[in-house]
Amino acid sequence: MERNRWRQIEELYHAALERAPDERAAWLAETCADDSDLRREVEELLRYDGAAESFIEENALAAKARRELSRMVA
Repeated sequence: MERNRWRQIEELYHAALERAPDERAAWLAETCADDSDLRREVEELLRYDGAAESFIEENALAAKARRELSRMVA
């Protein structure tokens, strides 16, 4: 994944976290209207973040970055 794309995902992820959970889906739909892949990436981070808070207490962004790095190296 390109660095610029990763930055865009990261920015949207943090912006989504600033919104109430029940507002995020509509906000992402509007913000990512022309880019379903971008929306999917941010939604994945948000889902993982919710699961991590409950079970692992691991930052979703750090976990995603490790996965992306693993793919780049492989």
